[in-house]
Amino acid sequence: MKHQDYLLFPTLVIAFDLTGDVDNKVLIDNYKGVDHLLMDGGSSNYNGGGWNIDAYPDLKDTLQKCVDIYAERMNLSDMFISNSWMNSMTPGSRVKPHRHEGSVVSGAYYPKVAEGSASLIFHSPISLYRMNDVFKGESELNTYFNYFPARENVLYIFPSWLTHETEVNDTEERYVLSFNTARTF
Repeated sequence: MKHQDYLLFPTLVIAFDLTGDVDNKVLIDNYKGVDHLLMDGGSSNYNGGGWNIDAYPDLKDTLQKCVDIYAERMNLSDMFISNSWMNSMTPGSRVKPHRHEGSVVSGAYYPKVAEGSASLIFHSPISLYRMNDVFKGESELNTYFNYFPARENVLYIFPSWLTHETEVNDTEERYVLSFNTARTF
C-alpha cells in the first residue's frame, strides 16, 4: 500500500558550535549572580547584577549572526538581541519549566560546563492536545520531552514560546548565557 508521511508544524532548534569564536574565560571571570525565582539553587544575574552583553561586542556580534541564521531559516523578520543574562548551577540545582514571554526567539550558550551537566529539556507544545493518545512506546513523533546536552561552546536557539527547563544538575560548574530577541521595526 502506498503512503506518504507529512510531519506537520515542526519546531526548529538550531545548535551552533562556537568553539574558538568566543572568549569564555572573560565571561566566567566577570560573573556575579544572586538567587532567582526560576532556579532551585544556583544563581543568576537576570535583571541586572551589573552584567550587560553590550560590554562584549564580539560576543554579541557572534550571537547575533546565529540569530540571523535562525531567522533566515524560519523566514522570520529581522530581530535583535534585546536582553541577556547568565546563570550558574551547582550540584542539586535546577531551572524550573518556563518560557520567554515577550521574545521572538531565545538562546542558551554554554561557555563552561562539566561533562555530564544537566541537559536542557524542551517540552512538547502539543502534549496538552494528545489526551487520548495511548503510546506503545516512545518515538520522535510522540515524545513529550526532548533532551539537549549542555555542551561547552554550544549555542541552542529556539522559539521563545517553547517551554523548557533543566534536570537536576550533578556537576560542580555549569554556566549558561541566555538571551531574548525583539523584532526590528
